[in-house]
Amino acid sequence: MKVVVRGSPAMMSLLGRRRTASKPAAHLLSRGAAGRARIGMLDLDVLKEFKGRVKFNELNSAADIFDGSQRRGPDLSLEFTDGRVTRIEVHSPGYKTDQGVGPGDSTIALANHHTVRWVTATIAEDAGLKIQFRCANERIISVLLF
Repeated sequence: MKVVVRGSPAMMSLLGRRRTASKPAAHLLSRGAAGRARIGMLDLDVLKEFKGRVKFNELNSAADIFDGSQRRGPDLSLEFTDGRVTRIEVHSPGYKTDQGVGPGDSTIALANHHTVRWVTATIAEDAGLKIQFRCANERIISVLLF
């Protein structure tokens, strides 16, 4: 069982912790959207929006989006059903929720800024935003929008 204690803003200031993330987000994670990628988006719209940065895999109806940074993997992974985006997985720390939480942040930051329920030992869910946070070693490794 995993227990994460939520702190109040007063407690965080006493501990010297800032309320928001240290790095500003380049892209916003919100309900059904990661930056310019959205649930329900057509595959042709994905090609137009992320021109030259999309790698489609037609065998499993998926696409990876690269932003041109030095990351080894994709920034976003999209899954399609009938030509529409049905799931977005975010790997890049450049994507954050409006409370400043995203890949690379600690599970403590996640618990302090979001009301989550642990679905498994490694997956926390914010049902209001329809977002799951995949965690390992006390860090968020990816964010799943569905």
